[in-house]
Amino acid sequence: MSSSSSAAVASDEEQQQVPHWIMYQLPPFFTLQPVPATLQRQLTMWASVVFEHAAFHATRAKPPVESSMMRLYTTSSGLFTSSKLHRELPHDAIQQLFEFMAEKFSNRCALQSSPESVGISLLVACVQGGLGALESELYRWVLEESASATTATDLAKTGAVLTFDELVEGRCLLTSSSNTNHSLLVDSKEIHRAASHMPAELREQSSGAASEEVVLRAFLHHLWDRGPGDNATLSSFRIRLFNLDGSSEPPYDGVKIGG
Repeated sequence: MSSSSSAAVASDEEQQQVPHWIMYQLPPFFTLQPVPATLQRQLTMWASVVFEHAAFHATRAKPPVESSMMRLYTTSSGLFTSSKLHRELPHDAIQQLFEFMAEKFSNRCALQSSPESVGISLLVACVQGGLGALESELYRWVLEESASATTATDLAKTGAVLTFDELVEGRCLLTSSSNTNHSLLVDSKEIHRAASHMPAELREQSSGAASEEVVLRAFLHHLWDRGPGDNATLSSFRIRLFNLDGSSEPPYDGVKIGG
């Protein structure tokens, strides 16, 4: 096989493996396409960009200042701007992407439009099992730490009231019975692809980074907005956010789980 043929084969293999990172370096990728079938492929590739960017940077996070379990992308996140191409995905296109991802990958990400956030944002889970796994961890932690509810039945009946300070300081998404070094998103292939093919500018800037408290608040807002639902490990419980003075203005002081 000639050197030119070998190069062509290598190029074809690379495109099959990481088409989204190849497209990310082309100007048209930053304009959503009008043809529905093309748009679906484009949004799916953008979703791969977001997930792999999240997985890559989650491995480098330093909790609690930066969460390694979840990331929070906004319409202003640097991921959607290419300084090399002098292009950026418009805010309305980013919102369309967020809505697409939240619908298609509902266990890996959730749309955020809470009073505590600025505009529309996307919460992305960076652990195996996604948001459902984090929800299970939260309930396990509450059952281990709660003075009033020691079983799922107790929690459903009486509930547990906790402040955000207690939740954050107690590392509520890491129970004593769980692996405190969560495996990151889905599998190592996402991290490897990002490390190998993600543009250098994205490896250096950590858009989507947020503290453990910020992502926890966003996660609980998601559970509150969603309401009780099915959970693979434990029954989901009602979530209510509150302030100690009885007011209803964010930022909230605590949460009641169950009851």
